[in-house]
Amino acid sequence: MTTLDDLWYGNVRPSENDLVVSAEEKSLIEDMVGEEKNLTATLNDEQKMLFEKYISANDKYYQTIECIAFKKGFTLAIF
Repeated sequence: MTTLDDLWYGNVRPSENDLVVSAEEKSLIEDMVGEEKNLTATLNDEQKMLFEKYISANDKYYQTIECIAFKKGFTLAIF
């Protein structure tokens, strides 16, 4: 694992400061959670399992993309 990977995955912590979430971000998160609850309330057990698999795959994809963007941005900042 590279140093950039370690930074991304939290193995190296250059700062112990907590992430500050803005009111707008908090509102968006609350909206997403509410809509997910509304959706899952309409699904049967099999559909819920499929939806959970979709969410997991989606999370993995976005984590990969965010890690790549982080490393590219960090590299650009150095040079």
